Amino acid sequence: MPFQPGDENRHDRSSIEAGVWNRAASPRGKALSDSRRRSAIDSHATGMQTMKTLVSLVLVTAGLLPAQSTGQINGAVYDSSGAAIPGAAIKGVNQLTGLVFTATTDDNGRFILPRLPIGDYHVEITRDGFRPFKSPSFRLDAEATRQVEAKLELGQVTEAITVGGAVALVETVGATIKETVDERRITELPLNGRNALQLVRLVPGAVSSGGNNGLGQNDGISVNGARGTANNYLLDGGDNNDPQLNTAALIPNPDALEEFSIQTNNFSAEYGRNSGAIINATTKSGTNEFHGSAYEFLRNDAMDSRAFFGLEKGKLRRNQFGGSIGGPILKNRTFFFASYEGLRERQAATFSGLVTATAAQRGGDFSAIARKPTDPNANNAPFPNAIIPTSRFDPAAVAFLDKLQVPLPNSSGNRFVFNRPENTNADQIIGRVDHLLSASQRLSARVFQSASAADNTAGLPVLRAENAFDNWNIQGQHTWTLSPALLAVGQFTGNQTKIDRGPLPFGPGTGISYRDLGINVGRGAPETDGLTLVPHYRGQVTGYWNLNQDNLVTIDRRTYQGTYNLSWIRGRHQVKSGGELRYSYSDRVTGNGIDPQFNFDGRFATEPFADFLLGRPASFTQGSLRINKNANWSPSLYAQDDIKLTNNLNLSLG
Repeated sequence: MPFQPGDENRHDRSSIEAGVWNRAASPRGKALSDSRRRSAIDSHATGMQTMKTLVSLVLVTAGLLPAQSTGQINGAVYDSSGAAIPGAAIKGVNQLTGLVFTATTDDNGRFILPRLPIGDYHVEITRDGFRPFKSPSFRLDAEATRQVEAKLELGQVTEAITVGGAVALVETVGATIKETVDERRITELPLNGRNALQLVRLVPGAVSSGGNNGLGQNDGISVNGARGTANNYLLDGGDNNDPQLNTAALIPNPDALEEFSIQTNNFSAEYGRNSGAIINATTKSGTNEFHGSAYEFLRNDAMDSRAFFGLEKGKLRRNQFGGSIGGPILKNRTFFFASYEGLRERQAATFSGLVTATAAQRGGDFSAIARKPTDPNANNAPFPNAIIPTSRFDPAAVAFLDKLQVPLPNSSGNRFVFNRPENTNADQIIGRVDHLLSASQRLSARVFQSASAADNTAGLPVLRAENAFDNWNIQGQHTWTLSPALLAVGQFTGNQTKIDRGPLPFGPGTGISYRDLGINVGRGAPETDGLTLVPHYRGQVTGYWNLNQDNLVTIDRRTYQGTYNLSWIRGRHQVKSGGELRYSYSDRVTGNGIDPQFNFDGRFATEPFADFLLGRPASFTQGSLRINKNANWSPSLYAQDDIKLTNNLNLSLG
């Protein structure tokens, strides 16, 4: 996991104080549907104990908790002749929150303001015998370094401020290749479904790498030819990776995002672990002014037409709504931000792939079709008049047609055309607090939950399933200037994804089982561990229907991450070092095929539906419940020295 140390030394004294420069600014800005089925695995006391252990480690060893969505301001101060000015007082002013970050130039006139919260800044410089200086305003993005060059004119400190100097917006310090997707592009560019992760594809070399196998919410993105699962996703600098799918676990809604930072090549030593891009999403924070937003996006079928093969127009009701609010709790000291987004979608798309038997066929009369049934008990001699006696029907087949409410055809080709309902409920809540603890320390904490539930229809109208997610990401941060030359940052991040997928019951209780159909077959799983096993239907009658109902999957994936970073400045050296302790845990229960699967293909009575009526399956398969539990600890360390050899040449060793 990447960790970004701060930095400090005798010539670059960095601290924080309540500032006076502020302006009005926009704030940086669970409902699962009630399921009739609830599959769950227990919450595992081991995982919670692990979380407590990690929190204790971070608090004891660091006394801290951080985010790495920060930038840095470097600069140099000269007089009118070009000579360096040591001992000049530097102030970096965040114009949105009023926070002031200070430093002092070294013997070569250079200064560094490390690990600054992203935002709009200007730099103020004072020195006895010179007129005060103020730079133009500029934007500081995550992972970015801005270079400020200032020339001071002779005069008194009490004279009017000189506004001028150059602010280099092009990266001139590091070799990392990166791109920032700012707030304007996030809010103004069109986003299908308001998934801001799509904007990563604005970066040269980034393309979508396909889907997510139905068990993740975000597609993979391939950058510079790397696998879509090779990226490292961060949220406010903390871990945001799905440990199984290796894609983003959570993406905030656009109104809660400040920006995306995408590093594509030449990473510094603090970024290990992944060979793809480093994608860091930064959430908004409050400012010195109250501000908020509210919205709703509506889609419906008012202007839609009927599908070519549809009997009626498909239904669509999609409402995506939400709002955000942010502002000060204590001006220039404590800020808050909160955001909510909800989605309610009701749609029903036309499905014309279901072929069912006619009423005559269900009565055993196949005289109207070309393929006539034969009697497997009479050397496959044709049934007289192509009619199978009802006395030969398998009772389970008759019960199946009745209890699973297999419909009669309503369209040509013996097809039953209907609009399959697919409903989605989703809710996302984000809360964040930033606090200036003292002149040398600042804290922030954030909690993010996203919950969703989507249902779908399988091969028959009564066969439905649900796919539910419950995701959490919590983070705490603390940044501490230990001395004029030493900056420490600690962070804890907890990331959890719970997935609950499986069939929804129809009929009484947990649903109609194969035993209810008269089939004397057991299940490939016991009713244990609080797991409610709803009957699961798969199998097909060739040329007619394929049941294909979603199978049972319950997953609990967690990652706990503690990081501690130091940055030390000495002369021309900016030394960064740090470590990470990561614990990943996964508990997965899969019930693929725990109920029997029968397939009928006509190999016995020539015609597949005739095989079905006679109870002569071509194949029978059944699986068992699989339980997989995995956990691992992953410690890591790094060190890097950034050496400023000359004013225009830097060397990084790590």
